[in-house]
Amino acid sequence: MPVLPTAAVEHMSATANLHLREGAHLPIETFTILYYGDTQAEAFLGEVTKNSWIERVDGAVFTYQELFESDDRVVLYDASRDRTITIDWPTFDVTVSDDGSAITYELIDFFNSLSPYVPPDILI
Repeated sequence: MPVLPTAAVEHMSATANLHLREGAHLPIETFTILYYGDTQAEAFLGEVTKNSWIERVDGAVFTYQELFESDDRVVLYDASRDRTITIDWPTFDVTVSDDGSAITYELIDFFNSLSPYVPPDILI
């Protein structure tokens, strides 16, 4: 089993550290941050809690509830706009569906973090 750098281990919870030291396999929650779009525009999605995401596009911010997550797919829903976003990991596609139509964008970049995304203009 690979050894994590000390800085990474120090940021994990005590429970996660205990399981890592004992060699147990513990599913650790990670938080995803990604960018999608095309040559005309780019949007950002960040996971802020286990089941909540925010989208930043064209200067606006929208909140999504996570409806489904698997190794292959994440489905998000924005009730304020009746909009669904589906992230398809095997194809790196992000499909935005609303008003009876769907547009598929290319996943530009993504990474996972051990901590939730905190928008830079939000004070905690």
